[in-house]
Amino acid sequence: MFYEKILTYISLTEADENARYKSWDHCHTFFLEHKDYPEAKDLLSLHLAFYLASWGMLRGNAFLLQKDYRVHLPVVDILLDSHYSQLWNCSAELLRQAETLSLILECAQRIRSAYRNKTKFVNGKESSGAVASDTLVTKILLGTFGCTPAYDRYFCSGIVAVGLRPSSFGKGSLAALANLYMTHPDFAKAEETLRSKGFDYSPAKILDMCFWQIGYDLESTPDLVRLEIPKEANPVGEGHIVSAVGEAPVGTDAERVREYIHQQIQQSGLAGIPTIDLVAKEIGRALQMNNRYPTICNAMYRLMGPGDAVIYAPKSGKSSLVRIRYNTRR
Repeated sequence: MFYEKILTYISLTEADENARYKSWDHCHTFFLEHKDYPEAKDLLSLHLAFYLASWGMLRGNAFLLQKDYRVHLPVVDILLDSHYSQLWNCSAELLRQAETLSLILECAQRIRSAYRNKTKFVNGKESSGAVASDTLVTKILLGTFGCTPAYDRYFCSGIVAVGLRPSSFGKGSLAALANLYMTHPDFAKAEETLRSKGFDYSPAKILDMCFWQIGYDLESTPDLVRLEIPKEANPVGEGHIVSAVGEAPVGTDAERVREYIHQQIQQSGLAGIPTIDLVAKEIGRALQMNNRYPTICNAMYRLMGPGDAVIYAPKSGKSSLVRIRYNTRR
């Protein structure tokens, strides 16, 4: 089943020599070939900008829509830091190691900070800076390093559909995905087939293709049969489990909040509801996390993507009353 989904995805790339899916190939290849050439930073920023535009990150009220390609220059500086050299096309074995996972999350946080510092003045308005969502950050990490799937709507729906937990960006989810890649024979088979076709893709890219396709197909086939995941795919570690769809979110507090939000967005989308308002207090009550509003609000902001909007937030940005309207067609 995984193998067939991967081939379905790659067939779209093969069918059109100018398919938008190839924007990833162009961006990733250019970064691989020029990561040791700081003088290429301007062109690297341009490649990153077009890839993100092609992959839907300049839609709606996305803050990047109001900026030119050079807003990515500080992010490119981070990506070229030799501190992250092991992330380039990292193997599944590396992807499940604590050191690699920590590097990925550290890099993600630096990317968020870079965008926040570059967006304190957007479209004539001053603010404390834009919040880069998990979707944006992971698309950047995928399009450059190739070290993590892009946690967009379809990908997250795909991993929820097969019962993989946690389904939000974090160490638990990445470790579970890496273990699944190493234990399920479909991925080794797909890797071999892709290489025979000239696609030398990293495990994270192949995982992204697989679960994006499952999530996409789920839109037209809501009763998609749940796939069986081998027991070995469960990563070792407290709070990181593979569970059935519909069970309560597990993991760290932040992961539990992101998981809950993803579930609410997915369920509303499948029901045909275009938007859903989520309030920090209600999330805290549902997860029995009362008085953890800074954690809840941070997770809420991080999951904002194109088309989402803050309906209410106090000056501090964090309280039980924070309300965000999420677009279910992300």
